[in-house]
Amino acid sequence: MNKKFTIVFTWTWVLIILVLYLMSGKAIPQFSFSSLFQIDKLVHFTLFFVLSWLLVKSFNIQTSYPALKINTIRKAFLISFLYGFTLECLQYFVPDRNFDLLDIVANTAGTFFPLIFIKKKSSAEKV
Repeated sequence: MNKKFTIVFTWTWVLIILVLYLMSGKAIPQFSFSSLFQIDKLVHFTLFFVLSWLLVKSFNIQTSYPALKINTIRKAFLISFLYGFTLECLQYFVPDRNFDLLDIVANTAGTFFPLIFIKKKSSAEKV
């Protein structure tokens, strides 16, 4: 992936998550079959999995802010976690939406998992 595209895609992903989180609950399609085992939790996990991966990738390829290349995994986790937590809290004020602690758990899991793989991969490359 080229550098500019990765960074633009990362910011686009951040905006997509923002729009999805702040949409009215009535605008979101409803699923049945016991909510397909809480499909919304899978969506939360996936959104934040991709976000964490993109943040690490973007931090590592950008050249404007050298400090972002240090402890990228920690920074990506912290930013993704705080973003998810903040958006979940903001849903309290969005019509037909509500704060859900399990959504925060799904966001955090989605944030954490790609970072484990990135850390293992970078450790293996150093050996």
